[in-house]
Amino acid sequence: MLSVIPMVNDYKLDEKQVSFDNFRLDYEPKFKEAIIQFENELKQKLNVNENSKFYLFKFIKDSKLKRQQYKIEVTTSNTTIYAKTKEGFYYATRTLIQLLSLKTAGKIDNLTLNCLTINDSPRFLFRSFMVDEVRHFFGKDEIKRIIDLMADLKFNYFHWHLSDDQGFRINFKEFDKLKSVASTRKRTKINSLTNDDYDEHEYSYCYEIEDIKEIIQYAKDRYIEIIPEIDMPGHTTALVAAYNELHCLHKQIDVETKFGVFSEIVCPSKDSTYEFLKKLLKALCDLFKDSKYIHIGGDEVDTANWKQCPDCNKKIQKLHLDDAKQLQQYFMKEMVSYVQSLNKKVICWHDGVYDSSDKNVIMQYWTWQLEKDKIEYMNNGRTTIYSPCSQFYFNDPYAELPLKTTYTKKISFEGLTRTGLSNILGVEGCIWTEWIDSNELLETLILPRLEALAEKAWTKQKNINLKDFLKRLDNHYLTLDYLNMAYTPTKIALSSNKKKRELISKAFRDNDKKVEFKLYLKAKRKLLKK
Repeated sequence: MLSVIPMVNDYKLDEKQVSFDNFRLDYEPKFKEAIIQFENELKQKLNVNENSKFYLFKFIKDSKLKRQQYKIEVTTSNTTIYAKTKEGFYYATRTLIQLLSLKTAGKIDNLTLNCLTINDSPRFLFRSFMVDEVRHFFGKDEIKRIIDLMADLKFNYFHWHLSDDQGFRINFKEFDKLKSVASTRKRTKINSLTNDDYDEHEYSYCYEIEDIKEIIQYAKDRYIEIIPEIDMPGHTTALVAAYNELHCLHKQIDVETKFGVFSEIVCPSKDSTYEFLKKLLKALCDLFKDSKYIHIGGDEVDTANWKQCPDCNKKIQKLHLDDAKQLQQYFMKEMVSYVQSLNKKVICWHDGVYDSSDKNVIMQYWTWQLEKDKIEYMNNGRTTIYSPCSQFYFNDPYAELPLKTTYTKKISFEGLTRTGLSNILGVEGCIWTEWIDSNELLETLILPRLEALAEKAWTKQKNINLKDFLKRLDNHYLTLDYLNMAYTPTKIALSSNKKKRELISKAFRDNDKKVEFKLYLKAKRKLLKK
């Protein structure tokens, strides 16, 4: 068994091994940026003996391979890596760092490899993870740590949720109130939705443009593209708080301090709303100039204010629409068309996609419920990202979403045809952070689910094996310790204790977040061992 995550899709293992205490890398200069990280990782791990014969790693271009495919041949004399592209070579090095255990504690005098051959390529070309930094903020260093781990697990997209009712997290200079007003809430709801508990401290965070650019480059160096999200027209309370002219009734409101779905959102009937949002989207697209995809939300729209708004009612009549729901569809069409005019592909949550939506809008299916019309969209050709909360929402406690479910549940929906299945672009895990107020808690809920997601995204279904995965996961924890990342031990992640599972499940249903997450605050493996 190879101790790698995600598991490679085709390999043959030889009983022979090779050890070395000196090395050399041979590659074309144009591939250097894909290989230099591996070279640095070797140097960090190995006490190089300059007097020894070097072991050779040869990187050779093979135009016959697919874009993300790679091959590795390990012999006693050298290791040869084949790929067509930079990303193919990079993924090969991510396999090699695990085979060589480069990300574990301490330097060593020699490294050992099993002789083998690998021919590997991903199940899905799109492999993504999302972090919500609005409800709670984790900062540049934490996001980099997550991106580092994602890269080692061969993810290629990072979805960054940067705006919502509770805040706006980018300081665009042309929108001064986004930092001075929209990035700050007066207090924060804690413990439960059903009580009156609040953290009364002001909560104020906003990324400066230079910080965003630094993270973009950091991800790019690791062959991860960032998908930024500004949610609209729902989940826009923070925007309206900063710019009350966007409100249906020009009402002055505060940035939201609770969690849920709210009606204080942008007015879809005023020309000024479209002008403002298009200018904001232009700034976003300019900042994320190398990103193919822009996410504009479209989910959970409470139209209560729209129904009372004179301008909205006039707009509905003028456009010969039936109701506020159709006004929402009109709004989304306008925003989609504008983002597309900026040469970006648009992603929307599935409840923001309709029969009338542009056929090129990518639908992200997120709910546990089966929505037959959305399944039909997939069957009829709608490109879709698969991220149902019942399998890939990592903010749920492990008692509600055990590691086994994330790993073993098949990627499919009832009623989905073979054609529909072929329209799944890839998979994405998400973590929504309403109740996650520390970096440690964030990590314990992500890990080891992120590893399970990585394998679901990369490894073909025929190679999915829970027992085998758990063995490899035990070894992978050494890497997490090396990275000083908190994680939930396998025993807890599998939620095998029935009484504990029932207690946490009841807390989850009752929205008792203090009880729900008590376990995970102490879940760092090294602490549990003491």
